[in-house]
Amino acid sequence: MGTTIFTGDNTVNWYGVNVLNDCVKFGSSSIASQIVGLVPCVKDSLTCTDDCFTVPAFSGDFNSFLFEFSPAIISADFRLFKLVGNTFVQISVLSALEGLKYDIGTITNYSNYAGYLIDWEKVFNLYGKGTYQFQVYDNATPTDSLKSYPFVLDADDCDLKDGTSVLEVINIGLYNNWRYTKDNAEDRFYNLQDLEWFDSCRYYAKVVNTELEQNIEEIKYSNSRNETFYNEGFQNYDLNIFKCSYELFKRINHYLKGKDIKLTNDNLDREYQLIKQNVILTGESSSQKFPKNPLLYQVNVKLKDEFSDRYKVCN
Repeated sequence: MGTTIFTGDNTVNWYGVNVLNDCVKFGSSSIASQIVGLVPCVKDSLTCTDDCFTVPAFSGDFNSFLFEFSPAIISADFRLFKLVGNTFVQISVLSALEGLKYDIGTITNYSNYAGYLIDWEKVFNLYGKGTYQFQVYDNATPTDSLKSYPFVLDADDCDLKDGTSVLEVINIGLYNNWRYTKDNAEDRFYNLQDLEWFDSCRYYAKVVNTELEQNIEEIKYSNSRNETFYNEGFQNYDLNIFKCSYELFKRINHYLKGKDIKLTNDNLDREYQLIKQNVILTGESSSQKFPKNPLLYQVNVKLKDEFSDRYKVCN
């Protein structure tokens, strides 16, 4: 197994990302491949060293994972591990006690798909705060198990959630596999045309209201008086993620092409409340590397209201 380094469970100011050799097939193992997910699952390698990137989570949050399994696998084995000292220790074979399991054969039209929705409130009530890891467990070869980025779980508290924001999305449609090449034999795209898959993720981030776009149409009368008969406005937002791996950044841009994208800003110094605000990507985003850590990024994702603030004069 790789060496795991953590800065602690009770701090927002963490550093580090997962570093994987090119020889490791990202998000795939001998039993399953990750289809979609704002948080990646990766296979550990004896030749790789992981300086683990952590994702914030609080009681009341959700994270989900969806996989395509080998036809030889008849039931998905999802497990939850908790960091004890410097070692992840299994605490549960995941069931309805910790969230929702969608086993192989239960998802209509997708006989080899299986997934799990983690309900962090249930996990918190059962096992308490701490650092957790979701795994697609490979009984035959445990080292081939797919492992998520670790989640740092804490109580649902406004002060604790300060400095974080949440994105939610319904994944549906055809998703191109951006890791496909002619040589790696991976699927070129993933089919979710007949499936609506919910996902969400919390980030160390702040939302800033930026430009208010307005489309105004007026009637100009002969006496030089102008009257507005139509006004449509869209608020734009900058989602500034303070610390982010490039993999998370790619997944935001790739998987927020679904529907019902929602944004929540839990920063205490927010200009006004944004709770599950319906938004869409504008197609503009940027990232900058940390000067002392070339694998850690600061990310800016641009969004705007899905529904306009519209006014029209009635005849």
